[in-house]
Amino acid sequence: MFRLILSLCTLLAMSTNGFAEQSVIILLGAPGSGKGTQADVIREKFNIPHISTGDLIRQYLKEAPADDAKANEVREIVNSGRFASDEMIIGILQKRMEKPDAKKGVILDGFPRTVNQAKELDRLLTTDATIKVIHIDVPDDIIIKRLEGRLSCPECNMIYNRFFSPPLKENICDNCGTELTKRADDNLETIKKRLEVYNEQTAPLIQYYKSKGLLQTVKSGEQPPEEISKKVIELIQNGS
Repeated sequence: MFRLILSLCTLLAMSTNGFAEQSVIILLGAPGSGKGTQADVIREKFNIPHISTGDLIRQYLKEAPADDAKANEVREIVNSGRFASDEMIIGILQKRMEKPDAKKGVILDGFPRTVNQAKELDRLLTTDATIKVIHIDVPDDIIIKRLEGRLSCPECNMIYNRFFSPPLKENICDNCGTELTKRADDNLETIKKRLEVYNEQTAPLIQYYKSKGLLQTVKSGEQPPEEISKKVIELIQNGS
């Protein structure tokens, strides 16, 4: 079974719009889990920025001065195909959370991925932080169809799926008539490997939050994303 975790970390008591002065919502899940879709819904609902780990690093490097030694170290690591250390990611994250647009809170996509990163995040948050974890459970066969069937338009960025939401004309965008493309890594062998790696990393993280009594589960499969979004928003606002 595929597991998508949405860790919802609330830094202060919730206000009438569902959040307090500053809140951190962390979305974790393998490609195809729908975390990007849920992040967009939460962003629009609560008016807080959605920040993925990859975007966070790219923005940090873009804004850093040319002579910034730390940024150049991160740039070298990224360019070599390695992963930045937990310490580096936490440092970049902390700076991002101090920006004015993150005053109310942020949605983090792709962090934490491991128990060690979760513990580092715990240390970053204030002592009165309230953490809520929503686990969306999706069967592997659905995830594989979502990824293997994914098609995108290079012109207008519309997304299709040949299993669930195919274009009216095969491989042609309904919106602009451009030929659709498929990502090179959206093949069965690569997808299975990505799921394997994700589950290996995430299983201990699920147990970590479960042991803290913070884990809640939403079953997902072929339901429309809107149904999952409704459940997620209810859990954010009501806590059950």
